[in-house]
Amino acid sequence: RLKSWLKAMPSDSPTAVLKESLELEKKLKKGEEDEIVHRLVSELEKGGLATSGLKRTLRSLNRGEVQTLIATRDFSKPGRICPKCSFLFVDELRCPSCKRKTNPLVDVIDEAVEAAMDKNCQVRHIIPPSKLDRFGKIGAFLRYKASM
Repeated sequence: RLKSWLKAMPSDSPTAVLKESLELEKKLKKGEEDEIVHRLVSELEKGGLATSGLKRTLRSLNRGEVQTLIATRDFSKPGRICPKCSFLFVDELRCPSCKRKTNPLVDVIDEAVEAAMDKNCQVRHIIPPSKLDRFGKIGAFLRYKASM
């Protein structure tokens, strides 16, 4: 599908055309990212199939609810992982599921991205600044909401 036009003349230098096309690509990508975040916020506001914030997003990921994980690029946070269940947490010292001691992680966001990909979820990185910053820099569209 055509998303934009790039006006160039045969006399334009390849460097100038490349520079302009890269700028256009960046604008289009930012527009797509803004649209994804807008859809996430709308879904959150109506209480639909979405979640945000690190703890809630990790809980949904652990439960298998996540369809698309959305995280701010370069967002990093320490966390914890269960060595048995591989569940991810912000600060749980024991896994609520199996009661084992959790191990520290340097970056729980990287682990969350890996876990999402292992579960066949889509993963989208959002270039900051964005509205996602106000929602904990991470969120997800959900397949379903588990009752609990």
